[in-house]
Amino acid sequence: MGEKQLNKNDVIFRQGDWGSEFFQILEDKVKVYYDLGEGNSLFLSELQPGDFLGEMAIIENYPRSDSAIALEDGTKLLVVSPEETGEYLEANPEKALQLMDHIGNRIRTLTKDYEEAKGILDLLEKGQAESDNESIVGKLKKHLAYGKAVRNFGIR
Repeated sequence: MGEKQLNKNDVIFRQGDWGSEFFQILEDKVKVYYDLGEGNSLFLSELQPGDFLGEMAIIENYPRSDSAIALEDGTKLLVVSPEETGEYLEANPEKALQLMDHIGNRIRTLTKDYEEAKGILDLLEKGQAESDNESIVGKLKKHLAYGKAVRNFGIR
């Protein structure tokens, strides 16, 4: 376990890499992207101090489903390896609850996004939505990116 300090735009991890640790943001913010640097990068979220990232690669032992970059100079992260996870959670039981809350929030967000995308697709199928609406296109791209990650990396 240790702290890591980053500069603006430093890559924390890349999509497809095997996870060797998870992180908790201590200072500043982190942006998460799908297909970072591929010419069609898709912004997924901006994480705040206290948020976790990379935890699913450790919990499920599969490749990273997205990429994360530091938003500012001086971004500070707590780094926890798989071997240190039990010790970290035992020494900080409140972190276990925070981590469970974080994962629960991600599941709720994905469920909401899925339901919204399904509703939009239903409207498009019925011809009741404008296909050139940027909001609709952006939401569908985000949903499709998550779906592609599920297929590519076996995310459950």
